[in-house]
Amino acid sequence: LGRSLPMAQDVGAPKKDKYIAMFYFISFGLNAEERGGKPRTQKVHDISKTLLRYPDAMDTPDSPPWDGPYGETYHWGESLFGYYSPEDEYVIAKHAQMLTETGVDVMIYDTSNVFVDPRDGVTKAYFYETFMTIFRVFDRLRRQGRRTPQVAFLFNFWKGPVAIRQAFKDVYSKGLYRDLWFQWEGKPLVLYDPAKLTDEDEEIREFFTFRRPMPDYFYGPQGPDQWAWCEIHPQHGFYSASHPDSVEEVPVSASQNAVLMDGEWTLGCMSQKDENGRYIARGRSFSKNTFPEEYRPWLCANFDEQWERAFELDPKVVFITGWNEWVVGRGPRFIHYSAANVMVDQFNTEFSRDLEPSRGPIGDTAYMRMIAQSRRVQGARPVPASTGRRTIDMDGSFDQWADVGPEYLDDIGDVEKRDHPGFGSLIHYTADYGRNDFAVMKACRDEEYVYFYARTAEDIADGEHCMELLIRTGEGGWDGFTHLVSGGRLYALDGGFGKTDLGEALTRREGDQMMVRVSAMALGLGGGRTTFDFKWCDNIPLGEDEYHLEFYTYGDTAPDGRFAYRYTE
Repeated sequence: LGRSLPMAQDVGAPKKDKYIAMFYFISFGLNAEERGGKPRTQKVHDISKTLLRYPDAMDTPDSPPWDGPYGETYHWGESLFGYYSPEDEYVIAKHAQMLTETGVDVMIYDTSNVFVDPRDGVTKAYFYETFMTIFRVFDRLRRQGRRTPQVAFLFNFWKGPVAIRQAFKDVYSKGLYRDLWFQWEGKPLVLYDPAKLTDEDEEIREFFTFRRPMPDYFYGPQGPDQWAWCEIHPQHGFYSASHPDSVEEVPVSASQNAVLMDGEWTLGCMSQKDENGRYIARGRSFSKNTFPEEYRPWLCANFDEQWERAFELDPKVVFITGWNEWVVGRGPRFIHYSAANVMVDQFNTEFSRDLEPSRGPIGDTAYMRMIAQSRRVQGARPVPASTGRRTIDMDGSFDQWADVGPEYLDDIGDVEKRDHPGFGSLIHYTADYGRNDFAVMKACRDEEYVYFYARTAEDIADGEHCMELLIRTGEGGWDGFTHLVSGGRLYALDGGFGKTDLGEALTRREGDQMMVRVSAMALGLGGGRTTFDFKWCDNIPLGEDEYHLEFYTYGDTAPDGRFAYRYTE
């Protein structure tokens, strides 16, 4: 799309007291007790793929094309990580890494539909195994020195305190994973209405900071100490009792299942059509109160409009919807709407709220857009300048890199293997692409050459696509990168990952360290002041995926995803 992430000069220095919250959905993680002890047996149903194969599928409730009765769970699309189980520790670790790098401070878990089934007395839609697995993984990552967001819960909007009582009993009263709890006004935050507590809940009442969750997309705050998770544009500012004259929270969402009926916006279905057969929900391409002539969900027009409102209100907290919201139920009706197929919260690529990268036309563009907009809220650190020009002796010791700065760091330990069942019983995911785990990178130059350095967590192992280097010195190229160092050669890249050999790139390896020397002239860098971007990759099949999703799922990159390090003098 020709977009770049904003830098410190665009968004200012890091700002204090500015927080990003992410609504994280765990609603397809039914644990064994909720399933009556039975294994998952359901197949994956992908609505977007079904509609490609059966264009008229929305007009029939039967199988095919739906391959299942009403009430089954359907995916609106396929995640970057496939149709995964929410207890897949590999995916959870990736989520932690990706959301931390977005600037997300707290993941708020959706347990808004908890109830006690009168048939068996079992608490349903609580997803205990799912969130406890997340907590265990986050705790392990933190012990490794890696970062994760904090955690909080959103409990039922209307029902009694069964869910908050259960979570207090299972987690908070035991002090489990205390360092993960998101603190607000000096206590752990929960989104729940304390007025629904009873006299027997006094310990709970004193333990938490409460914010009442607003379920409605239209009304705005109904008093202080209330937060919304989703509203149509222009969203309202929500305020606290302690600071009623400032905006504490604003919701921002990718799209909204709101529809226009009798001239008024009301809650509706993502799959809802009008009498002319046109979809009428506020999808990803909806903006300026106008339905698009053409769906282009990768541009995030609705999402951007919501962000602009948040910038205008300047809250302490931006609450984003959402992440991990891949599934939806299929039925014949919802409130005022009946059809052969009704999907409420999700439907397809255009009519969905998930910002996690997907295998489809959106790819990772919504995720990158979220990063860019979050930086406008939170600011960014300035890029440190190099410690000055110097010549590196390629036959000399690696010690000569010791005082070259700055150091560019990468997460250590993010080359984990994957071996876990997917959603249902028919999929099992394995991945063993991790090989060389990047730790520390550096760069410098003299008048004739540019030098690069990398250190890995263990001794460098050989293999295909080993220790490759992408460089950006100007416009164009592949995914914005103009050059590639691979196999001791320097190549110029075009948009289709075509390579033009520009000559030798001298390389040297020793144990866990590697250095590279390339011609400054071949890179198009003159002798004056220099700025360029670079990115190390190992065991990444570069150029093979149209949407560049291999950066997230193979080997290791430094930095992660589609980020790049910036060298400047």
